[in-house]
Amino acid sequence: MEAATYLASIRADSDRLVRAAVGDLHAPAAGCPGWTVSDVVEHLAVVYLDKIAQTRLLREPSPWPPPAPPDPVGWLTDARDELVDLFAQLGPAAPSHTWHAPDQTVGFWLRRMALETAVHAGDVTAAFGERGTVDMALAVDGIDEVLEVMLAGDWSDAPQPGPDHQVRLLAGGRSWLISLTTELVTVDRDPLPPGPAEGVVEATASDAFLWLWRRLPDEAVGRRGDQAAVARLRDWMGVVTG
Repeated sequence: MEAATYLASIRADSDRLVRAAVGDLHAPAAGCPGWTVSDVVEHLAVVYLDKIAQTRLLREPSPWPPPAPPDPVGWLTDARDELVDLFAQLGPAAPSHTWHAPDQTVGFWLRRMALETAVHAGDVTAAFGERGTVDMALAVDGIDEVLEVMLAGDWSDAPQPGPDHQVRLLAGGRSWLISLTTELVTVDRDPLPPGPAEGVVEATASDAFLWLWRRLPDEAVGRRGDQAAVARLRDWMGVVTG
């Protein structure tokens, strides 16, 4: 997606989050067990400030995190404005420190922050009874990110014991084939021909994205085939998304 699209998403979703949050900062945020709405707001402010610092310093900031001020909503909006202005000024090709070795650019954080904001906007609006939705194009991009950047790869340093399984995810007119073993996960996007898989998960792009981030229950998506395979993917996503 274009940098301008990510920036617009960050601004729109953070505004949506703020409009909901001011209703009751002490309301529980079910998507983040044990957190209140205020905790989500403060967390997102710290995340924005961290990415600003990593871009300016080209390293992780230390000491960290900064102390929270009395007004978490104002802190978030100020941090959001600073982040958006900085990233718009620098552009996606500018260098930044990131946790993903293959991509040390502002572009990595543009994508990550747009998706982080979308997830947490849903956490806050859900606290007031509104089911979260994510724009289809952003949700498909978010599925790509969480599966290919966060899940796929060598897990030998943190093995996840269990049976090997293959799960196909169908969403937004796209297909992902996810192969899960104890120490290795591979993701094949839009494989042709489709081929079999033990378990199949099918949903709208928004619901599939939020299900992968464990913000929606299993009942929110269609599940076919071997339910143990689907459960294995769900367990893996708990590890990936924390």
